[in-house]
Amino acid sequence: MATQRPAIERSLPIIVDTAPDLPGYNIYRPTDLGVLNRHPVVAWANGGCVRHDATWRPLLERWAAAGFVVVAITQLPGREVTLEDRTTAADQSKAIDWALAQDARIGGPYQGRFDVDQIAAAGNSCGGVTSLALAGTDPRVRAVFILSGSSVSPTATRDQAAAVIDKVAQPVGFVVVGAEDVAAAQASQDYELLAEGIPGYLARRATGDHPTVSTAPDILADVAEIGINWFDLVLAGNETARRNLTENPCGSFKSGMWSMEAKYLDSLVRTVH
Repeated sequence: MATQRPAIERSLPIIVDTAPDLPGYNIYRPTDLGVLNRHPVVAWANGGCVRHDATWRPLLERWAAAGFVVVAITQLPGREVTLEDRTTAADQSKAIDWALAQDARIGGPYQGRFDVDQIAAAGNSCGGVTSLALAGTDPRVRAVFILSGSSVSPTATRDQAAAVIDKVAQPVGFVVVGAEDVAAAQASQDYELLAEGIPGYLARRATGDHPTVSTAPDILADVAEIGINWFDLVLAGNETARRNLTENPCGSFKSGMWSMEAKYLDSLVRTVH
């Protein structure tokens, strides 16, 4: 049977790096890539599908400190950030292409350092749209994590959402707020639309709105912990992560602040040897 990833210190020193052969991306990673034999990879897309990742830096840095390598879309060299320069699922796919090529590159700095069987697509808002679109077409994606986003825009129909979700076979985790979050209703709908047997998770924060849950550093700290637990469960089969997600997803539970729905999580837990 597959085994769980070994426990490591989850507050590792990190570095935010770039790669000459991957312009327009930042690589958030542990400074020492020898902590794990191979590190899971997260392909991150920003809210608004913009090429600007600084807003989500607290989230991405925390994931790196927990042992993940996050390849995040950012500003292209020599280009201004504009709302017209929107990213797509193909941009996240490019991040995965790069990680796999680097892992296989003999003598390269990342040779053998990426776990190419533990890849996640993650994003905020519009970045959630592209993450789910990518998951529906790219079998390399093993997990999806969406912050205040969904498969389609808030004005789209249920049939339009179903057309996307019907192609998604990977476990999907969502984090939203209540009715004030414009993405909440569609995220809940996506959760319901997941095919029978596909694990899903939906965490709701009691207060805030779409911009707040998407960008406030203190909330992003909570979201980061939920994401770590989600990745640890889906990618590594960790039972402690499953229990955390249903009992205390942020590690600093505040009564009444977070509520959770989950389905088929037990199917993700793997046996430890």
